[in-house]
Amino acid sequence: MSSKWTRLTVLSILLVLLLVFSACGQSTAPADEDPAEEEPAEAAEPDDEDEDDEEPVEIDHDPIVILQGVDMDNMDPYQGQTLSSTNIHLHVFETLTDRDADMETQPMLATEWSVISDDNRTWEFKLREDVVFQNGDPMNADAVVFSFERLDDMIAAGVDADNHTHAILDMESIEAVDDYTVHLTTNAPNPVVPQIVNSMWILSPGALADATYEEATRLPPVGTGPYKLTEWVPDEFVRMEAWEDYRDGPPEIKEILWRPVPETATRIAELKAGGADLIVNVPPDLVDDVDSHGGVEVRTVAGGRRIIIGIGHGRNPRHPALEDKRVRQAMNYAFDAESMFASLLGGLGERAGTIVNPPNSNPDIQPYPFDPDKASQLLDEAGWELNPDTGIREKDGEPLSLVFHTPDGRYIQDRNMAQVVSADLEAVGFDIDLQVVEWSVFIGMAANQGEGFGDLHLIGSGTSFTWMDIAFFAAESGSNRVGFENDEFEALYAELSSEFDPDRQRELLWELEDIVREEAPCIFTWFQVDIYAASDRLDWQPRADERIRMTEAGLR
Repeated sequence: MSSKWTRLTVLSILLVLLLVFSACGQSTAPADEDPAEEEPAEAAEPDDEDEDDEEPVEIDHDPIVILQGVDMDNMDPYQGQTLSSTNIHLHVFETLTDRDADMETQPMLATEWSVISDDNRTWEFKLREDVVFQNGDPMNADAVVFSFERLDDMIAAGVDADNHTHAILDMESIEAVDDYTVHLTTNAPNPVVPQIVNSMWILSPGALADATYEEATRLPPVGTGPYKLTEWVPDEFVRMEAWEDYRDGPPEIKEILWRPVPETATRIAELKAGGADLIVNVPPDLVDDVDSHGGVEVRTVAGGRRIIIGIGHGRNPRHPALEDKRVRQAMNYAFDAESMFASLLGGLGERAGTIVNPPNSNPDIQPYPFDPDKASQLLDEAGWELNPDTGIREKDGEPLSLVFHTPDGRYIQDRNMAQVVSADLEAVGFDIDLQVVEWSVFIGMAANQGEGFGDLHLIGSGTSFTWMDIAFFAAESGSNRVGFENDEFEALYAELSSEFDPDRQRELLWELEDIVREEAPCIFTWFQVDIYAASDRLDWQPRADERIRMTEAGLR
């Protein structure tokens, strides 16, 4: 690179060079340190002594540097499990439809689509005819069929792939009618096909047809998108460069360096020092400090990510107490959300009573109030009596002891939030073993509907910005990591999934929300307000869907 780097960036790259054995696809073992022994990154107080006298920082490096909380976990976009991976993949791969900054569905590789069968099960997609993959292969109907059938085959083979999209799409078959026409048939009428296919990446058959699923996790990705991924050193960085032959012309930003930095304080320090252009998950209590720094500004958006404390039960059984909805309800009443917002989130946000984003959510749904007396009453009714000597509730000699897993740095204040919830639960007689888990391990625990989680887990889920939010608790959904299964819910959800009338959709959705609120399969917390900070040279605004798109950015 021709221009000079800041000292901080030079040091980081020198360390990378010492660690690199192979430029792409080499695994690195998790660090030996126990994350639970670390102090929360957000607890670090900024040094305010010289803040007022600091001059604006001049950024002196070529690539745009983006710091996310965790690393990309996979070269294969269908085997990627995180938003951090998606943010990288969406620069390389494209889909039939897309979602614009207003969350409206738009054409991408498809130019138009419609239902063409009397039974409302077959959709026709017309494709663009001017698109090629980065290896020169044509993007055509055969590539679309290959991509959709490959996911189908992966799920059938038990590969931990995109179960959520696969389940909602519910595809029966897909066929190439001609070079640029595809017919997709679902098992039942499915009104959200145009929205769900915006998660179905179109892959090059020539690049992947002969690769095993395991090999695909390491193969350099080949897409039709505006950037080429040129280098990945796991746990260090992902580098990508603008594809000069992109059909709409190369993007303005020519090079992007994505770096995983779990520690909030480190992300902020690097941004202030000029070693980064964009960072995620700025804690609300540090917004004023970050925004007052020269050359840096905070940018926020009301996001759609649902943050919950999942409660293992039903199909994912854990502690027997959790099978009783009174215990699960008690956990919701025990949670002092307002105190948490004040202490951790700078008063930002409000407690959720549902997992469905507005404007689709039921306006009559009320969040659980903080009522520890009600929580204690419900636990007493469920037979879990408080042992005055230990302060822990017991039943038939068994203590109400739960294991609680949380990531650190993936979501805003995630570990600290888990600590607050743990303390609230302990105040009414639960015994909580809070275990902080490094993200690459945590996401593996989340696989197969959360089979690796303990009794409780803190996790976030993105949104489709449709009524599909409720699919979070559908029995077959990959996002249903709590094990929730309810016959009434499943019957209504099946009807909703086939309903094209918007008014009836709303009625069914609101009934489903009532069931979830009553059954309390999780502790409802909040819809995350997304807080980023960026260098002044980056012309970029955040989106409600958390997608970081440098194709929507420029340089000032």
